[in-house]
Amino acid sequence: WHADWFPQSWHQELNYTDEQAFNSAVMELRQRTSVTVVGKSHLVSIGVTMADAETGAATANALAQGYLASRQSSQQQESLNASRWMNTRMVELRTQLQQAESKLQAYRDGQGPVDVGGVATITANELARTSDRLVDARRERADAQSQYRQVQGLLARGGNLDLSSVPAVINNPVIQQFQAVAATAQARVDEYSQRYGDKLPQMVAARSELQAAQASLRSQVSQVVAGLQHNYQLAQDNENALRSSFNSNKQEIQDISRKEFALRELQRDVDSNRDVYNTFMTKLRETMATADLVSGNARVVDPAIAPLFPTTPRKAILVVLAALLSMIAGCAIA
Repeated sequence: WHADWFPQSWHQELNYTDEQAFNSAVMELRQRTSVTVVGKSHLVSIGVTMADAETGAATANALAQGYLASRQSSQQQESLNASRWMNTRMVELRTQLQQAESKLQAYRDGQGPVDVGGVATITANELARTSDRLVDARRERADAQSQYRQVQGLLARGGNLDLSSVPAVINNPVIQQFQAVAATAQARVDEYSQRYGDKLPQMVAARSELQAAQASLRSQVSQVVAGLQHNYQLAQDNENALRSSFNSNKQEIQDISRKEFALRELQRDVDSNRDVYNTFMTKLRETMATADLVSGNARVVDPAIAPLFPTTPRKAILVVLAALLSMIAGCAIA
């Protein structure tokens, strides 16, 4: 009736676009919507204040259902994104596993089908036996070298006739026999020299027998000395051969240890990649199997219903306040 009494913007018709109208409606709905926590529970109460009670109740229920649908859609999207990421990761893990298996197989092909544990055990046993034999060979070589050096020392000092005093020569049974023959011939010569003259036939025969016995003894001593030299050479060659075999077995064990370390490293890499791959495969299957079974973290406990009486305005309170203010104003005017 009196529009000119009020600002023109109050009755001016606004031309909103669809987006502006939608945003304006959303803002209006937000101002009319309240969400409060019920006590100290996990319940919330959604309230919508509108002029029409049925529309307000329907709006509250629509907000609750929209929230549940949004959460379900968000969880489905998260599950889908997780499945996509796990599929991509599975391809990378499968490639890593195949590369590790290829390295292991290439190493085995390069080294040949060798039982590392069995070969190491056999080689270690051979090394122990060779070590024991090497100790014995060193002792034998030392004994033969000592005897040979005694003989060489006597020969260097011109003591060829004193070789029979060398323990290795004295203990020879053949030398002992020839020494006994020479001693017998020497005793016969001494006996004949006292009984007969030097020119008697018996004395001449005894001297010839003594010379023959001494010559045989020297010949046997020379043979024994040659045998000592030969034994020393054999003992030295045996020791060198055993030392070479010992070093070879030792080097073989070191090579086997390096191969075993490399093989275990590659096998450990393969096992680790396979475990990770199997774990991701299990998780992927579980995710894909439960992708459609999304459980919401909220539910509607009590749907909204239209109230029988309006919640606002509160007429009784307004009447009381109006009466009180009118009385105060009347008193003030009076």
